[in-house]
Amino acid sequence: MTDDDKRNADAAKVAFERARRMRNFAIAGILVFLVVLFFSLASVAAEFSTVFNDSMMPRLVPKSEIGRISNIAWGLGYLGGMIVLIFVVACLAGSPETGKTIIGGYIYRGNIVRGLRGLYVFADYLGPETGDFTGLILAFRYDGQTIPKIRDITSRLFPTQVGGFDLLNPTSLGEDASGELYIVDYTSGNIFKIIPQAR
Repeated sequence: MTDDDKRNADAAKVAFERARRMRNFAIAGILVFLVVLFFSLASVAAEFSTVFNDSMMPRLVPKSEIGRISNIAWGLGYLGGMIVLIFVVACLAGSPETGKTIIGGYIYRGNIVRGLRGLYVFADYLGPETGDFTGLILAFRYDGQTIPKIRDITSRLFPTQVGGFDLLNPTSLGEDASGELYIVDYTSGNIFKIIPQAR
């Protein structure tokens, strides 16, 4: 075995160990929408509480009680944050359906890939538990009432039409001003634009 072979084998071991450790940090792709919704609601509620506290407190309680009431309100706010954290960890982390490490995405609003229009497109950095630690591109259409079936669209996008590149480990998705989507692959260092399949 040459020195290059040893270095490549060591690099592969390090990458595999990193991937094995990362699999424990995942959010169920099907419920990403709920996580974003709850986070948004919590942010809005926090802003309203600050406004309420600053403007209404002097009118609601005597000046001597303002500090005590404010402290109780802050404590209840932290308690609410802990409840949401427990919910996320208990209910949303580690879905076997989507894989190990979900990368948030976008609702496709572009015009060049009509079949994706209105779908939420996102990625999985490592792929399913039984896979080879290469990522996936996933999509679903949420109708506002039912939890949808997640579709694996990786094989529709990769290998690429130009260059024949495979998807390795997607770390981010991006959207341009026209609503077209891009995939950032950490391992290969490539950025891919989602385009229609050649006929």
